[in-house]
Amino acid sequence: MRTGTTRVMFGASAAGGARDRRGVELRRVARRVCGRGGNGHELSAFVTIERGEGGRGVRQRAECPRCGMGVAIDTGAARMGRGVVGDAWARMCPGAATEPRPIARYRAGAESGDARSQFNLGCCYANGDGVERDQAEAVRWYRRAAEGGSAEARLALAVCYENGSGVGADKVRAMELLRSAAEQGLVCAQIVLASGLAEGEGVEADQAEAFGWFLRAAEGGDADAQHIVGLRYASGIGVRRDAERAVAWYRKAARQGSGPAMCSLGDCYRDGEGVARDPVAAVGWYRRGAQRGDAGCQNGLGVCYAEGEGVARDGARAARWCRKAAARGHAMAQYNLGCFALDGIGMEADEEEGLAWFRGSAGRGNGDAQFVLGCYLDDRGGEGDAQEAMVWFGRAAEQGHPDAMERLGMVFGEGEEVEEPAERGSGPDEWRERDAPGA
Repeated sequence: MRTGTTRVMFGASAAGGARDRRGVELRRVARRVCGRGGNGHELSAFVTIERGEGGRGVRQRAECPRCGMGVAIDTGAARMGRGVVGDAWARMCPGAATEPRPIARYRAGAESGDARSQFNLGCCYANGDGVERDQAEAVRWYRRAAEGGSAEARLALAVCYENGSGVGADKVRAMELLRSAAEQGLVCAQIVLASGLAEGEGVEADQAEAFGWFLRAAEGGDADAQHIVGLRYASGIGVRRDAERAVAWYRKAARQGSGPAMCSLGDCYRDGEGVARDPVAAVGWYRRGAQRGDAGCQNGLGVCYAEGEGVARDGARAARWCRKAAARGHAMAQYNLGCFALDGIGMEADEEEGLAWFRGSAGRGNGDAQFVLGCYLDDRGGEGDAQEAMVWFGRAAEQGHPDAMERLGMVFGEGEEVEEPAERGSGPDEWRERDAPGA
């Protein structure tokens, strides 16, 4: 049941809705690059990592697309999701692990003072690769390699200090080592140092310095960094806002095959930001990214088909592309499918299916979905609906959703006796984790 208080509209942006779109996307991409992101994105261009729902379930072997070598990433010194420095380590390819390590050669080189051999031997001890796993011994060899000038070893040693693996935990020392590796030109260290500075992890937050490190990595040719630089120019975080420069950096990253950058370019052509508005060009960029499997592009292309912008209106194709994005956990695509189900776009109208999609999107943090779901539950008035509606209004309001804040103000201003759940910020597990249909 829809009332005048529940306005449903399509959204092409990331979780959080069209309002403050680029700010939301900036934070999401920064987290994706440094490994804390959700929605099942690949970690980086350096190491392809299979992640489960919400970033869980990292597999123990990955493959570096730049050199084709296998990389052990589930190591005691580099646990995923354990902090900003460990994320940098996961981006780096320390060498072949798909074949037996030449331990004797590494040891001979290490004992003769070769920093690269010392680093490789440390990796072997950290991974238990050809030798018994020994974090303390790994730290000893990393330290010797770092003293010999190895940027990779300084990064590895930083991971050990951050996680307390083989050495006492010391996040300040970890960040010092990370900065040293970044200053030596190690791109993955530059990106993650920038992310730490942006989020204030281990160091005082400094958006201008963060931008400077992202820019150094971008100028070094890293596509992820190029996209982030574009996002920062678009949002004006850490640098003066410049939409045209944002487009230029998106284009650089897109030319290297970055799906998220293709999505950002599509957004710019769709909205006419930094470039003349051109819905056809927007569709072209969305389609290129969608065919590469980028969920944001798949959702953007679906919205174009739904609205008939840059392409003939086609509800079936709109639903098909949004379903592809939703299957990858894209919260806005799930929200859009909720709209499609309510309005019968590309599928039979089905209010219950629409509510299920809204619930799935809301559980992944989409403020618009949280608000709309709250409105429908409040209007439906079933047993427990009003209480659950307040949970979703609260979660949307915590993200700064103006309509949700107004709705809560009306409810509590009228003196209605509604108990606010203590865990409103996260919501009941069964609501947060429930998968929407077809995801």
